[in-house]
Amino acid sequence: MSLVRGAVSLAVPLRILSALALGYLCQACAQPAPVVSKSPQEEPTRFVRVEARYGDANPSGLTRFNHPLELNEKEWTLLLESVWVRHDPGFFTLASQEEAPIPAFTPDEITFLSKSLGKAFTRAHPDEWVVFGLLRARSADITEVTTGGWFVEGERLHLMLANYRYAVTMSSVRKRLWDDPLQSMGGRTYTFAPGDYQSATLVGGGFVGDLRGTSILRLAIEYKGLLKPPSAAKPAQKSDAPQPAVSPEQERGSDSAQKLRELKQLREEGVITEEEYRTKKKQLLDRF
Repeated sequence: MSLVRGAVSLAVPLRILSALALGYLCQACAQPAPVVSKSPQEEPTRFVRVEARYGDANPSGLTRFNHPLELNEKEWTLLLESVWVRHDPGFFTLASQEEAPIPAFTPDEITFLSKSLGKAFTRAHPDEWVVFGLLRARSADITEVTTGGWFVEGERLHLMLANYRYAVTMSSVRKRLWDDPLQSMGGRTYTFAPGDYQSATLVGGGFVGDLRGTSILRLAIEYKGLLKPPSAAKPAQKSDAPQPAVSPEQERGSDSAQKLRELKQLREEGVITEEEYRTKKKQLLDRF
């Protein structure tokens, strides 16, 4: 009988532990995780992927994205060249707040992204966004990581910059960002410097969001306006009104006046005498 009671008393904690373990497992499964659907371009130091939409940055229930998007490589180059950033030293530093903006992407990065983003957006569905990652070596031990994502809503193309030139020394951190490019590591040191047809916002909670890793810079680009070619200057319109005709008398008078001026100049320079000047002058006036 004591053995039976011991078994029963032991079974109760086991059921509780099993329920708790199952609860934790369900909670872990409920956490949003990136789902890779397509990978147009992936290399060891950079990638562009199409992933299923997830996370607090764009929760379910919002308007679906306007995907796919057809832009050629040249158009993507113009868009990427229009994205500039400015160093943001933060509140607790004494660095200048007025540092000049710089291009967000290097020429090599623009070449890679222009080709890859064009391919990715032609494959993206309305419930998917296009994510990217870029690596750049700062030194032998430090790698700079830039990650984020793109999507289109209405007439605007949005760039979400989760990490920009984030310094990484551990391969595990790099892998974490590579697997989840829309996860911000905080410690933001740059901000967007928006230009024409652009507006910048901070999504996800500001300083508190930085600590939680949910604060992401977003740049909205009115891409159709930015890509619109400048209007060609209108050529000067020729008047259709008839021009007044010049009579033979007017032509002869203009010619005689010019010859009189030349004759006077010859006299002043001493080429002809005063008498010769008067004689020629009288001949011209008589003809006029």
